[in-house]
Amino acid sequence: MIGRGHGRPLLRPGLVLALAALLAVPGSVASAGARTPLSMRAAAGADTKLRSGLERLVDHVGLLDARIPDLVPGYRAREIPAFALLRGGATPSHRAALRDGGARILRVYRSLPMVAVAARPQAIRSIAQLSWVRWMAPAEVVVALGAPEEPMVDQSDPPTGTPIDVGVPRLWDRGITGKGVTIAILDTGMDLTHQDLDDLDFRHWGDPPNGPSVPANAPKVVDARNFNGGGCAAPGGGGFDLHGHGTHVAGIAAGTGEGDPSTSADDGRITGMAPDAKLAPAKVLTDAGVGINTDLLAAMEWAAMPAGTGPIACPSVGAQVVNVSLGSESRPTRLNTGHDVDAVSLMVDHLAAVFGTLFVAAEGNSGPYIGSALEAPGAASQAMTVGATAKDWDLNHDATASGDTCSGYLHSEDTCPEGAPGTQGRSLAPLSSRGPIEGRFMKPDLVAPGLNIVSTQAVSGALIAQNDLNIGTRDDPFYATASGTSMASPAAAGVAALLLQTYHDANGAFPSGPSGKAGITARSYALVRAALMNTAATGLASSRWMLTTDDGTLGDAAACPEPGDPISPILCDFADIITGGLLGSLVLQGPRDNASDPKVGPFGEGSGKIRAFQAMKALRDGLVLYGAANSPAAPGYPAHQDFQGSWQVGQLTPGVVEGDRFVLHAAPGAPAMTATFSFQQGFASDQSSVIPTSGPKAWSIGLPGATSVPAGGDRVVRFTVRAPRGTPAGFYSGAVIVQVSNGQVLHLPVIASVPLHDPKPASGNPPGPTGRYDSAMDVYAKGDTVWPSVVGQANGAVADWLGLGVELGTGLASATFSVWDTAAGDETYDLYLYRNAVLVASTHPFTTPNSGTTDVVANNGRGPTTSASPGTLVIPNPPAGRYVIVVNRARVGTVDAINGDFGSFTLTLDEVAAP
Repeated sequence: MIGRGHGRPLLRPGLVLALAALLAVPGSVASAGARTPLSMRAAAGADTKLRSGLERLVDHVGLLDARIPDLVPGYRAREIPAFALLRGGATPSHRAALRDGGARILRVYRSLPMVAVAARPQAIRSIAQLSWVRWMAPAEVVVALGAPEEPMVDQSDPPTGTPIDVGVPRLWDRGITGKGVTIAILDTGMDLTHQDLDDLDFRHWGDPPNGPSVPANAPKVVDARNFNGGGCAAPGGGGFDLHGHGTHVAGIAAGTGEGDPSTSADDGRITGMAPDAKLAPAKVLTDAGVGINTDLLAAMEWAAMPAGTGPIACPSVGAQVVNVSLGSESRPTRLNTGHDVDAVSLMVDHLAAVFGTLFVAAEGNSGPYIGSALEAPGAASQAMTVGATAKDWDLNHDATASGDTCSGYLHSEDTCPEGAPGTQGRSLAPLSSRGPIEGRFMKPDLVAPGLNIVSTQAVSGALIAQNDLNIGTRDDPFYATASGTSMASPAAAGVAALLLQTYHDANGAFPSGPSGKAGITARSYALVRAALMNTAATGLASSRWMLTTDDGTLGDAAACPEPGDPISPILCDFADIITGGLLGSLVLQGPRDNASDPKVGPFGEGSGKIRAFQAMKALRDGLVLYGAANSPAAPGYPAHQDFQGSWQVGQLTPGVVEGDRFVLHAAPGAPAMTATFSFQQGFASDQSSVIPTSGPKAWSIGLPGATSVPAGGDRVVRFTVRAPRGTPAGFYSGAVIVQVSNGQVLHLPVIASVPLHDPKPASGNPPGPTGRYDSAMDVYAKGDTVWPSVVGQANGAVADWLGLGVELGTGLASATFSVWDTAAGDETYDLYLYRNAVLVASTHPFTTPNSGTTDVVANNGRGPTTSASPGTLVIPNPPAGRYVIVVNRARVGTVDAINGDFGSFTLTLDEVAAP
């Protein structure tokens, strides 16, 4: 998966599969001047049932994504596809009322009281007024946005493979290969004839059908369905994946490694993580890589609900693990808040909590920019969201079998120390999206290998095959090389399948545990995610993305049409990045960090890089640690902090003690154990500062004493934190370390933020520590966003943005935000204020639709935002409470700011009490 380019196709490592935002605009208002705050329609409609931009779409149906008519069956002019969440379920009378109101029902969902409809604007407004309609949100496009594929790893010689990188062969040798577990792959489909994906023949390659090693040749695919166009059709013959992405993803999760069936030389060379797991591929994207999320939700239900339930023509498969290497982008239009009001996140959280299904989602490839974590499904609180790392071998070796060359940023591309491996330790891929997501919400959860991954290639997978530029797999019809978090996600899904098998083998059931709240159970997904997060390797640095190429590849790239060229749909604009006549190893994406800023921090690595064996031991034989349930709706709608393998403190008020409960859960056969707790400072990064534990600004961390856990039992513990008064606004990180008497060491990341707040509400007084935020010099804020365009076109400037929490006091006459450039003084800044994910006000010079003026034209006359001429946003009589302020940097006329920094800026808040 990958983020989008700056208003034009742009090569980034990884095939883009993303739920594209339907609208490119936050509102339609007339500009009253370059620095005049603008009241937004969204504020006036904050209490409406029309959410996530639907209220604007019904006013301006011309903003509808042009691809929608081809994706909605029976589409009629001016229809808007939308979700409606109902009270009391989609009863026959409710459905009749929807039809009478002018809606066509596209899908009726089984696990949630929700329907997908298509209706014209006036009908949408009428439906929203029905008392039993809770809210409505627009359906969105699922689209392949462009870039090369995403690979797995050759694990033969040298030992560079993804399974080896996370320690999986150690489990294979113990018979832990994924037997009895089903992994659903929701993607572009899958090549059902590929020899690595058609039967269960791991380590029995070449055995005849029904031979002595039965069930070695038993079918691997339990069911396959095409959900495109509103259906659930079984594939009719070949061509179930003419794109190739889904086949590549499936091989990473569960490929058997048979290779070329005409020779034994390939046997076991390229193997997925859980080679004996079964597969359930669902096609939710067309062969052009485009779909709609009304179909995606139906596929999620098919994958996760108990096997055999549902309509006779399309019974559910009851998969224990569901991989979803696709997602939507966050941007100022749709602030990445962690408020699960989007239908995809709602469905993921519900299916996980009710059926125990582990949804594994790609984080996105918009790194190294902070705040670039995707919205859905990767930002769903109960999904296990996965970022991408380089493989450890590749960080210190040249010319590996997968075609990458020395991914370590500490080495030059010509001097990687073959004879001195280990110079650079575990490292995050620079392409991997990063948090934070506002609120009590850390993403990614963890990371797994995603750079230069070799995996199965569909026979007719045109987009994967034609972007396979790796010299090691370019001429191999069975395998392709690709990079991205789309590859990291199935690697994590495969490891999860191994953990589920070994637990089931030991206990006769899949895991479950207490929630810390009576009547609520922590389901299987929560325990598996906790085991993987608790035992992950933290402290990752940055890497870079490199590819070994040659004359032929460069020539092919230079001659390749641009993406979108009507002559060819192929995504091969390598020439945009590979310039000149360079040969050999080429740096396609440089590192974010350097020796003076070595760590990516928790918003880059989450809890760290997967360690399969340690996770297996924790889940099956030892202890796991996860957040206790707090929400009374946890059985169906968990709160964001519920069941997390991290301590998401969220926004705290300096001087006030905050606390959360956690469950220590022992495996059924585990002996009595004792756990002791300590606190560890985090790693400073662009995203966060360390939580200080000594000195005058030290935070108070409250941890329990030595805690005994009975054999096969549980304990609920409480952690507390208090930041001292005067703690500056910003993000802070640390970790709770749990030493267990059986030798385990568990790691619980801690994320906290101090919001902007002016505790002295007098007019014009200098802002105190919490009323001022001074950014770092090198803030890689979200850089893959086109500056919003009201007319819904990609004509905005390249923009970066960074969101910060805000706490406004009671009884205010006004709140004034000011921002200015403290670096070169050549950048224009805007401010966007949100409350509950709704845009309240902005300094953005929006234009009215159909005015003939684009936002770029409106912005071109503005000069830099300096201390003498700051960007100022005044909010009169604001309600008290928590907000998010987004600082947006736009450099009009800059075509490619992919390697540019946000720069350094200062943001202040002046709260003024009413007289």
